[in-house]
Amino acid sequence: MIRPKGILKRAVPAVVAGMALFLFSCRPAVPPKKKPAIIKKETAEDLFFRAEDYFHAGQWEDALKWYKACLDMEPRGKRAPDCLLRIGDIHYKRGEFKEAFTTYATIKRDFPDYEKMPEAGYGSISCLYHMGALEQAIGEALDWTKQYPEHELRGHVALVLGKSYADLLHTAEAFKWFLVAETALSPIEPQEAGKIGQTIQGLIKEAEQQDLEQMQPVARGTTYEAVICYRLATIYYGEDELAKAREMVMQVFQAPEAEPWIPSAQQLLEKVALALAVNPYRIGCLLPLSGPFGIYGQEVLKGIELGMDIFSSTGEGSDLEVVLKDTEGDPQRAAILLEALVREDHVIAAIGPLRSQCAEAVVPVAEALEVPLITLCQKQDITEKGRMIFRNFMTPTREIESLVHVAMDRLSLKRFAIMYPDNHYGRFYMKLFWDKVEELGGEIRAAESYDPKQTDFAEQIKRMVGRYYPRPDEVVEKIRLRRLPLEEESELDPTENDPIVDFEAVFIPDSAERVAMIAPQLVYHDVLDIWLLGTCVWQSPRLIPLAGDYLQGAIFTSGFFPDAEEGSVRQFAERYRTDYESEPGLLAATGYDTIRLLKGVILHGQVQTRRQFLEALSDWPEYSGVTGPISFDITGEVKKSPFLLTVLGKRLVRFR
Repeated sequence: MIRPKGILKRAVPAVVAGMALFLFSCRPAVPPKKKPAIIKKETAEDLFFRAEDYFHAGQWEDALKWYKACLDMEPRGKRAPDCLLRIGDIHYKRGEFKEAFTTYATIKRDFPDYEKMPEAGYGSISCLYHMGALEQAIGEALDWTKQYPEHELRGHVALVLGKSYADLLHTAEAFKWFLVAETALSPIEPQEAGKIGQTIQGLIKEAEQQDLEQMQPVARGTTYEAVICYRLATIYYGEDELAKAREMVMQVFQAPEAEPWIPSAQQLLEKVALALAVNPYRIGCLLPLSGPFGIYGQEVLKGIELGMDIFSSTGEGSDLEVVLKDTEGDPQRAAILLEALVREDHVIAAIGPLRSQCAEAVVPVAEALEVPLITLCQKQDITEKGRMIFRNFMTPTREIESLVHVAMDRLSLKRFAIMYPDNHYGRFYMKLFWDKVEELGGEIRAAESYDPKQTDFAEQIKRMVGRYYPRPDEVVEKIRLRRLPLEEESELDPTENDPIVDFEAVFIPDSAERVAMIAPQLVYHDVLDIWLLGTCVWQSPRLIPLAGDYLQGAIFTSGFFPDAEEGSVRQFAERYRTDYESEPGLLAATGYDTIRLLKGVILHGQVQTRRQFLEALSDWPEYSGVTGPISFDITGEVKKSPFLLTVLGKRLVRFR
């Protein structure tokens, strides 16, 4: 096909362009060149705040890593002391106190102008406390309080001071700083302040007198003034410093928030007033002067009168006064009268009562009023019922101990029988004797009771020696084989059982009149060659006239022997016979000894208060009385051993 020439010319460039496009479209594209990325370098500030995020999240390990990274970057930079403070805090929170202390010390050394130096100082003080360096902790803490007196951490530093002083047992200083800590923390940390308050209360409760005296001025005007003053008042009262006690208890009433202590303070003030109102030369006396027990009270009173030298115008201690009260033997009345002696008559001490029931009733009163009481009763363990109670009377226990020791140790007796009245006295002494014999390795082979009104004791004696019941044949044969031919030939009544006396002594805790009936009947029933043992109630002018022949060698206890060889005893007995025209007995002698002893304590012991009297009586050297040597043990029990008497011919003598 023939084309025009001009068309051909235009087609050639188009073909070339198309081929070029085809060729270049098949080749891979070449990306344009980019500029290199710009990486921003982290600053120490960035690292610090990253560490702060971990710190506040409680992730201590990560926080520690970034704080250290910050320090590595700028060891002396702006954030360096902040990093060190945080590192120290992390070690502290983890209980790594040595590491923490070293870190805080670095801050103080390298950054002395650091604005948070108080915090670093507090951290250092806390570490020292936990490491046990208490003296160093106290030194740094005291310097801290002088340097930063108004800082918000003052309460916490004071708390460390309080704990350190408390651990060193410097109680007064501990109290002072605990008080500062409680005051400072109350507005901002009330819960912590409450814990400190409990610590302070415990400190006051355990504090000694010297510490309380130092704490008292510090506590003035605080909620603790009342309790400290009350504790001091009770201590002064216990030490018999009555004027100081009254001063302190009066301050309780004036202290802030004293309401909880008012009732106790009022009671203490009453005790102090009662203790101050005392006549040091006046002694009370509680005795049954009328009623069924009047005869006994009157006898004690006679002894007291002799001891007071009332029949002599020149007697020593004429200023001494005895205020006498008649209990009538009634326990309730005795308790009321003792209170009257203290509150109205202001006695320094009291003698009596005589009856055990009355003594039991007055013991609580004596303890409550804190008046020394010297009782004359025989009630077992009465002195153990209170520290104010003393006893000057021979106790049944001491009586039986002496009797059994003599029988077993000196007489070498081992086997005993007991005949006792079936009443309180008889049963009580029977048990005491039995227990003591067995305690010392002896035996009780027979024990028979009888009616206290009984006069014929054949039944009891026959039971004791095997005559009351028929004997087995083997027992009869054994007895026959032991008999001598002469004894068989002289046997008057072959049908009568021979007594089996397998004991060496018979103990009879009964009156002289009853013993005088029993002793002849023992002989009548062939109970021979034995020892008879008894208690102090055997002692009677009627004993020998009634049965002296049957009681030769018998041994019994006595609290007082008027025929003793001692000059003081003879003098007392002669004066008693002259003034009262009768024989002195144990009760009169006991009254005499008691008042003479108390006179010595009052006139020569320099006592002005009941507490001083109590201490002087407790420590008084042994007094040589007509009833024997007298002193008191730690419980107030008299250390006195009974006399032992025996019948020799027509008279009583001391058993030696």
